[in-house]
Amino acid sequence: MGVKFMAYQIIDITRPVAEGMVVWPGDPDVAIDELSSLARGDNNNVSAIYMSMHTGTHVDAPLHFIAGGKDTAEADLNRFMGRAKVFDIGMYKVINADVLDGLCIGSNDIVLFKTMNGRLWDMPAFEPDFVYLSEDAAWWLIRKGIKAVGIDYLSVEGFHHEGAPVHHILLSHEVGIIEGLDLRAVESGVYYLICLPLKIVKGNGSPVRAVLLCDTEEQERNI
Repeated sequence: MGVKFMAYQIIDITRPVAEGMVVWPGDPDVAIDELSSLARGDNNNVSAIYMSMHTGTHVDAPLHFIAGGKDTAEADLNRFMGRAKVFDIGMYKVINADVLDGLCIGSNDIVLFKTMNGRLWDMPAFEPDFVYLSEDAAWWLIRKGIKAVGIDYLSVEGFHHEGAPVHHILLSHEVGIIEGLDLRAVESGVYYLICLPLKIVKGNGSPVRAVLLCDTEEQERNI
């Protein structure tokens, strides 16, 4: 049975893409160039954008860290839409297996973590001290059989983690990774997520427009 989207409240959880926005260290700043302009007497407005595939709210493809892995053109779109559970984990600085043990997470869930990272979006520069997933948390989620995991800053991985083990664990099992979410206005609960990557050949990631659809009756249930 299809989802009756018109009956749902839409909550946009996407970071705006704009020049001057915070990006991962080493990634290019966003640049938007006018190719033609009505103000200059041209027939239309046309612009070009230059940015990393991992800018703002985005998903990671296996190709991001795995040689020969799937690109975003080959992405399993079922990983990025469906029932999503938002968990506010409060003051925890690391999401580890002990934290997850207290949460109701099951097979085929999309799990989104609302953390203290939300405050970092108001800072003008990248902040390396953000909340992230530990390796044992990644394995815990694999054992549960989740579809995807998302977090409210630019990486599920700690900034100083060499070799990106969390990414390798998740992507090697084709778990969807969603990064850069804005969950500040979202309460813990059950939603329907739509978060589709662009069909980019050789794309190791893709910006997305991520939205939650809120069913009032479902939202009232305790997850």
